[in-house]
Amino acid sequence: MINLLQHIYALVDPREPDNIRYIGRTSKNLGARLNAHCNDTKVDARTVWIKSLAKEGIRPQIIPIASVIWAHTKSAVEAECIQQFKRWGYQLLNVVSTFSIDKALEL
Repeated sequence: MINLLQHIYALVDPREPDNIRYIGRTSKNLGARLNAHCNDTKVDARTVWIKSLAKEGIRPQIIPIASVIWAHTKSAVEAECIQQFKRWGYQLLNVVSTFSIDKALEL
């Protein structure tokens, strides 16, 4: 059975839980998604940040923001969360900063 439930989540440094660094979405269990982030071999701002925490013996904390059921709206909800948290002044590490709500609704 296909899991239509998508979770929008934030990654934070547990020492600064109010400083959200990344917003993402997944259909996986949040713990499994966090493990995937921690084991990611890509090199980008998100993975560099996670590896810098790991050098200090720290894992990011994953915090649920929203859950959505409709598959066609999941990208729109994620994009809106990213845009809103940036408007609030969070220095997010997301590389997809120009992903618009209109584009997301086309998916």
